[in-house]
Amino acid sequence: MRRVLVDYARARASASKAELLDLDLSLEALSRDDESLARIIEMKYLGGMTAEEIARALSRSPHVVRHDLRFAEAWLRRKPNR
Repeated sequence: MRRVLVDYARARASASKAELLDLDLSLEALSRDDESLARIIEMKYLGGMTAEEIARALSRSPHVVRHDLRFAEAWLRRKPNR
């Protein structure tokens, strides 16, 4: 799903899709550091899943998923897109 959205944004190259392209670059950087955190962010923001749904899909507790989401979101805010 992520690839489809990113390819669509690239094809359209519109300003409103620039955020999606930035997110893709950030997720690439995050996945190099911690692939599981990138997967959780994808599930939340590109899949529209709640923390509870992600927890069930990954066989984790919702508390751990919420913690990982906060950590990953903070990482994405601090890290440049490279």
